[in-house]
This record gives sequence, C-alpha cells and structure tokens, in this order.
Amino acid sequence: MPDDENIVSLYDLGKLMNYKYTEYNNLIKKYQDYIQNKINQIYPNDIRIKLHNFNYKKQVLIISCRSKNSEEETMIFTKSKDEELVLNCKKTELSNKIISVLEADILDIYDKFMEYNEFMTEYVYYKKIINSNFEFTVYDTCIFMTYKNNIGLLDNFDLTYYNKDNSYEIDTTYKNIYDLVNDNEEKIFKNLYINIKDCPEWSRKFLHNIENNSKCKNLRYI
Repeated sequence: MPDDENIVSLYDLGKLMNYKYTEYNNLIKKYQDYIQNKINQIYPNDIRIKLHNFNYKKQVLIISCRSKNSEEETMIFTKSKDEELVLNCKKTELSNKIISVLEADILDIYDKFMEYNEFMTEYVYYKKIINSNFEFTVYDTCIFMTYKNNIGLLDNFDLTYYNKDNSYEIDTTYKNIYDLVNDNEEKIFKNLYINIKDCPEWSRKFLHNIENNSKCKNLRYI
C-alpha cells in the first residue's frame, strides 16, 4: 500500500461501509426488542409492534402495530422545527396507547437514526482510482467499479461490492475477463487505491484514523 495517510484501498472503504451497515442493522434490532419489551410491560400479550427501516429520503420513522382487537396500523413520525415528535397520520386508540408509553423513546430512536443520515444519503460518482484506469461510485449499499479506457467507459465490465453481506458481483460479457476476476475480487479491491478526499464525507475522518482508531482495527486487512 502507498505510504500516504491520504490514501486507502477500495477494500478499506468497503469494510468501513460494511461496519456501518452492520451497526445500523444492530441498532434496529436493539430498539425493536426494547420497544416491544416496554409495551409488553404495560399491555402484556396484546400489542405487537414493529420498527421499520428509517426512511431517509422523507426523514420519517415508521412503526407498525396491531393488537388482538384491531387491524394493523402504520404510524409515521417526523420531527417539527421545535424538535417535537409529530405523528403524520390519523390518531387511533391503539396509536394513542403506544405514544403514551413510547413517546420519549420514539424521539430518541428518531434522533439516533438521523446520525446515519449522511451514510445513507451521501453518494459519490465516478471518482478516479489512483493506480488503474478504473473509476468507482459509492452508494449506501455498494461500491460500483467500472473500467475506463482512453475512449471512454468499457460498457461490458462492472465489478460491484455489496456492503450488506460482503459479496461481489461481476458483470461482463467477456468470459476471459470473468475468469480472471472471479474469486479474486477481494484481492483486486485490496490492491486498488483511492484518495480519501474522493470518498463520501462521512467516511473521511474514519478512514484517516483507520490504523489508530480502535473501532477500525478489525477493518484493516493483513
């Protein structure tokens, strides 16, 4: 790897994204268990509640619920300019019960999910890889890499890393290229270097400290 604190591998960025994605999903599971347990204390064996993925495009928190005596309902929460919780749907007897028990918790959950807003919404497009003719694009779910030669993009080759499950996908019509890349995707990512300034802004401080930050020690490959 180049001896430059401003450069990391594409693999480092991918592992960081996987770390953030896992952290986010663990958060959903944690709060799901918490709010269900709290509801159970007040309404045992009656109300079932589900915390959905945060909608970052609309910045809303969605919770569905049902009781033995009601159909499933969906509650959509936002925050007002005064930082107060707002229910953007018709209030019902069931939603009133849930809000009376969980209002402060729902507000805390909303704020916690908003800490991931940049990770979920900030993309970068067609940034240069330092030591090759490849370019990379970063979404919240993946790193998309394509080859660019002197006459433009090579339409028949893409390599994508998915941070959800650390998987790779090769898209090419060239069998010889597929055979060359297949089972070598991780090695390729470890040997392609990028400027930290070209990465999503949320990741830059983390990547700069990747060797020293205790949270990142498990990200650095050997």
